[in-house]
Amino acid sequence: MLKWRRKTEQPAVCDFPEQSHNVPAVPPVTLVYEYDRSDLHDHRMAAPAGSTVRINVGFLGEHVSYSEQQAAASLASSAAAVEIVGSGPGARWLAEAVARQLAEWRDHNAL
Repeated sequence: MLKWRRKTEQPAVCDFPEQSHNVPAVPPVTLVYEYDRSDLHDHRMAAPAGSTVRINVGFLGEHVSYSEQQAAASLASSAAAVEIVGSGPGARWLAEAVARQLAEWRDHNAL
């Protein structure tokens, strides 16, 4: 699912000031790719490089499968920003596991 989120901190910029009366100013937007826990079972999912990824996991108890953790890390691997939204000990564990996996991949690729 794609979701648009508008950024309001910055004023709109027009590339062609001489035509600004003809071109409506559009505030900058960030494209956020949203996934939920069921998407973590489809290992073909991928987010575009440099995108923002939000993974909504809801309430997670203690158990998060290794394949879910790997799928979440894979989704996050090319993203510029990652948000894991949820509650419960499993959501925190998943966020920490994804951060560890991304750090391992980064260190491995730096060699």
